[in-house]
Amino acid sequence: MQTTLNKSPEQRRIAYGNICAIALFVRFVFILTITPSFDARSSFSIDAESYHQTAKNLVERHIFASTIDPPYKADIPGTFRPPLTPFYLACWYALFGVNLFWGRVGLAVISALSCGLSYWIGYRLYGRNVGVVAGLASCVYPFFLLLVHVPLTEGLSIFLTLLVMAFLLNDTERHPYWHAVGLGVALGLLMLNKASNITTASCVVLWAILRYWRKPSKGIVLLMIIGLTAGCVIAPWTIRNYRVTGSFLLVNSNGGWTMYLGNSPSTDYNLTLLERGDSNGWTPPKEAYQPFRDLALTDVKARDERAARLAKQFIVEHPEQFINLAWRKLKIFWSPYPHPADQIAWTAMAILGIFGLFASFRRWKEHLLIYTLFGSSMLIPIFFTAMPRFRAPLIPFVIIYASSALIALYAYGKRYANRN
Repeated sequence: MQTTLNKSPEQRRIAYGNICAIALFVRFVFILTITPSFDARSSFSIDAESYHQTAKNLVERHIFASTIDPPYKADIPGTFRPPLTPFYLACWYALFGVNLFWGRVGLAVISALSCGLSYWIGYRLYGRNVGVVAGLASCVYPFFLLLVHVPLTEGLSIFLTLLVMAFLLNDTERHPYWHAVGLGVALGLLMLNKASNITTASCVVLWAILRYWRKPSKGIVLLMIIGLTAGCVIAPWTIRNYRVTGSFLLVNSNGGWTMYLGNSPSTDYNLTLLERGDSNGWTPPKEAYQPFRDLALTDVKARDERAARLAKQFIVEHPEQFINLAWRKLKIFWSPYPHPADQIAWTAMAILGIFGLFASFRRWKEHLLIYTLFGSSMLIPIFFTAMPRFRAPLIPFVIIYASSALIALYAYGKRYANRN
């Protein structure tokens, strides 16, 4: 159901601010009332503990390292994790004290801004009603609240993915070159938060083709500005990695390792645990480490190169098994966590979202960038590892499609009631 975009920019800004304020209030209540009981009942995953520990180490020792990741020493700089989330947490720790409470406040702020962007994109695609419903649904969506409690990369990835898509869906004609600079900054930060977010670049390239196919030279110039700006954002960390390891690492050094974990004889073990709901993370068995026994933990480049080589060898030598594993990983990627709150919320949202997605095909050109985001994001579980949280940057768009379906059902029900 399309609603005309008749609200003034001032009204839209007020609505955006209201959505953000509601989201922030919900998240503060969650932090103060719910997270203490979570802390008492359960411990963090390895990933979450690593990001918190790295942020703490940045503040206290000024070293990007943790005892959880290679080389497993807090006094030796590491390259295993992407930097943005630990640095974001470290900023809050430096300002207010090294306490996870303040990290959660920081994650609550970025999550609230994401809810506002969900409103804006829903408004841009469908109009006021869908935008408001999508924004409010994002305010209370259980998994988004969990990402305030647990310090993972997904919180910032959601915000930055929404920001990139907002840039792409916005009108660029007034200040195209400054728009390209802003888009490049957002894209660079998105990659610093998680290297696999590079899949979003496919949307940027498609945007330039669709928007400027009649002016290809301008499209190429804008793409160059975006690429150079993103490169300038990433370059300082790449230089730092080179100084630490002596080798070129664009963002971090676990790409080959995660590819190996997703494509090796031990992959079935982890997939089975995830499918049964016996694990919420990727914990490889001991035999997965056997091919690396002769390499030192500090030999980051050699370990990652060998892992990538073993993964590619497995794919080439076992194509049928690769396809089977890819299918299982995709199912995990789109499945809810075993907790009832996530199962109920995700199942309802996914069913409505599918209806909204199919309905959007009537105006497919307006949604092509989002279709591309969905398709390119699924390459990660196919070729690397998979967990339900890896789809987090896509969930706001599922919520937008679900909101459009809900508004359409409401309008249909209203018309039916009026006829009777």
